Amino acid sequence: MKINNKFIKKAKKAVEMGVLFGYCPHRLSVEGREELRVFPLNILFSKFRKEPDESITMGSAVYNPDISSLVQRKKEWSMTYRNQYGGNSYVVITIKIADFSYKGEKFVNGELVGSADGVVRKTDIIEEDEGWRLFFFHLTLIGLTEDEQCRFEYDLASKQPHPFVAFIRNENDFTYEAYLVNQTDISYTRVHSLTGSFCSVDEGLLETSKSVKEEGLLAPHSSLLLEKSDLGGLDFVIWYHLDLYAEGSDEPLRISFNLPKGGLGCDLSFLPIIEKEGARIELEIRSDGETIEEEVKHLKMDGGYSTIEALRALKKDQP
Repeated sequence: MKINNKFIKKAKKAVEMGVLFGYCPHRLSVEGREELRVFPLNILFSKFRKEPDESITMGSAVYNPDISSLVQRKKEWSMTYRNQYGGNSYVVITIKIADFSYKGEKFVNGELVGSADGVVRKTDIIEEDEGWRLFFFHLTLIGLTEDEQCRFEYDLASKQPHPFVAFIRNENDFTYEAYLVNQTDISYTRVHSLTGSFCSVDEGLLETSKSVKEEGLLAPHSSLLLEKSDLGGLDFVIWYHLDLYAEGSDEPLRISFNLPKGGLGCDLSFLPIIEKEGARIELEIRSDGETIEEEVKHLKMDGGYSTIEALRALKKDQP
């Protein structure tokens, strides 16, 4: 799911005003099972956050129907919807047949985090009537909660400039450089990095040890050299997690990126700030929501085979 420009504009205005978001789903359509139209196709919960660079981060979780969980009693039907991003999170939709009153209960890690009630017109199984819209609007206003698995999207379509990584391949001395480039007016008083690398071998995934570093200050309209090394190092997939702390903020911008494996296949252009030709690597919001300081408390820092971090980075690196 991508955030279109029209929705970004509305979201920015709403976030500034402190307005919550609710959603109205379409009805479930299963061939040969018309009776299931009383249930929603899916259920979307979201949360928006304004970042220090004025862009918007959207966290979202989609809950899909588990048809096998359908219970059809004489007076009551129910179905469970499960978080497509995993975890023990689900929503139970219960319908009382007598008056078509709906109840939705959302559970995260097995605990009830919110619920909503409403009445939907029994005769209206074609269009989403007012009762349907109001019920699901209030249910989805619950939004996202702590520890709920979700997807994060950074508003890269924003006209506001945002930081990026510049990758420079130097053929003359067989080296490469990676710069964090700040083309904004924001001063990042602290840049905290966590990096590692891995490659595929017969035994699985071979990882190097991970490194944590204080990169220093990233001033407005400036760059910071993250690393310079031999091109041979790019036989490994090199990944970075970065926390960027804007001046006056204790809440960092949590981002990640991978360097291109082999340093090849990149679109080259003349890059601002560093004024060199290279590849522009866009940054992604980290989906775990943890700071690097929180990550390293439970992360295996030495090398080895087939860790979760390597698998995630490998999946992201694949075309």
